[in-house]
Amino acid sequence: MGDAFGNKATGTLPHGVTGFYAAGDSPLAEIDLTSFRRRCFESAQRLKGRVISKDDGRRASQNYYAATIELPDRSAAIVINAFVPIVGFAKANEPIFEFLDLPELAELFVASGEVEVWDRAALERPVTADDMRASAPAELEQVKYWRPRRVGDVIFNSWD
Repeated sequence: MGDAFGNKATGTLPHGVTGFYAAGDSPLAEIDLTSFRRRCFESAQRLKGRVISKDDGRRASQNYYAATIELPDRSAAIVINAFVPIVGFAKANEPIFEFLDLPELAELFVASGEVEVWDRAALERPVTADDMRASAPAELEQVKYWRPRRVGDVIFNSWD
């Protein structure tokens, strides 16, 4: 997909992905939470599962929304960046995301054309300077402070 999603092949994360912006800048626009919730419920239903929890909002320190689904063979967290429509999957109920590849679920989300699903390999790889090329100075400052280990830690963070 295009630049709006970043480029997982080259490792460039899109501007705004951290959720931080400079004082005086306009706040970042958020993704359509209703659409994300709908996609979670529809996908769970198509895979003979159910949504067992969802965020009704996000904490101020968190740059993502999450839902937990229970499928016939496992439970999983579906996370979406609050500012850039990037989705990832992780083990459910883990304090630190352990990212997963769930191809059937990914296919359903990608089919919407509204999001890009980043796979485990893209989310688990180490953060590089190239990843942060499109980032605003406020984002770079936060990355320098928090020192995220993985790309997924930048895309789905709880930095305050």
